[in-house]
Amino acid sequence: MKTLKCFVVLFSFAGLFLTGCSDQLQSPVSSTDQVSLEKEAIHYFTLTDVPIPPPFPYALDPGIKQYLPNGYVHYKKVGVWEYMEARDLDGNIDPLVTGLNENYLSTMMEGNTGNGPANGKTVSYRAPGQEGLGIWETQWEGYRSYQGKQIFNLPIGTAEYHFWYLPLKMVGQGKGGQVDKMQMVLEGTITVFSDDAHFPEPIFWMGSGSGFYK
Repeated sequence: MKTLKCFVVLFSFAGLFLTGCSDQLQSPVSSTDQVSLEKEAIHYFTLTDVPIPPPFPYALDPGIKQYLPNGYVHYKKVGVWEYMEARDLDGNIDPLVTGLNENYLSTMMEGNTGNGPANGKTVSYRAPGQEGLGIWETQWEGYRSYQGKQIFNLPIGTAEYHFWYLPLKMVGQGKGGQVDKMQMVLEGTITVFSDDAHFPEPIFWMGSGSGFYK
């Protein structure tokens, strides 16, 4: 996934010289205005994410799973824990995005290929003492496509896995704390893995992407 290019905007200020009997100084920026300016700034980041073990069966919410007569597999709001790590363009971890997330997945997978549309919702989790950061609620969607079978060295073991690419787009809204009323936009790709025993259902995945919030 290509990293978004960062456009640096340079602001220049020219002083105003008055010729007359009085000089007027520029009014300082109030604390309220400063917060507003910070929220209007664009913050670019790159993102990686992985599920929190055990990824199968799902540890957060089993949701609804249906194995249909035509061979399709239907998921509705199946909940998993994920760890997302965001870094700014200097490589520093961004604490406003990085952390544990709840991801609720819905999809309809073809039984013979595992291809199909997928969508979901994520909600960031804050540990006690981190409530001041606020949370992100996002919506995402994409379509996963089967790529074949290949040997991968994954945290769940080195083996030959079926895998899919799932390009996705995500939009989010900040709620509370430092991210209140901020907006997030992200594009990325999830690589989804399965084995013969669970095909075409996911048993592990790794994601990467880039985006911004403001």
